[in-house]
Amino acid sequence: MQLPDVPEEEAIATVHRAIELGINHYETARGYGNSEERLGKALKGFDRSGFFLTTKITPKHYQNYRQYIEESLDRLQVEYIDNFDIHGINNDEHIDWTFRNGGALEALREA
Repeated sequence: MQLPDVPEEEAIATVHRAIELGINHYETARGYGNSEERLGKALKGFDRSGFFLTTKITPKHYQNYRQYIEESLDRLQVEYIDNFDIHGINNDEHIDWTFRNGGALEALREA
């Protein structure tokens, strides 16, 4: 997927305008370039309880899920994420990485 190269100031201004208009659900993903960092900057200073935040991780190596969660929290500059999607479960190996002991679901439960 090719994402447009939008200047950071424009991205932040767009989120601020969305907030002004009452939009309160924001979806991002670690795979969407630097969107988590920009969204974190844009939402900084706003009441965290005023929006619903979704991000996604893609199953690659089940050992890294906890690290991915912590990195997303840091980039988004929040203490919690309302909805963590597991993106791209496309084959048996991804299913295994997600549902096995030590997999994505376990990491999400512990987060």
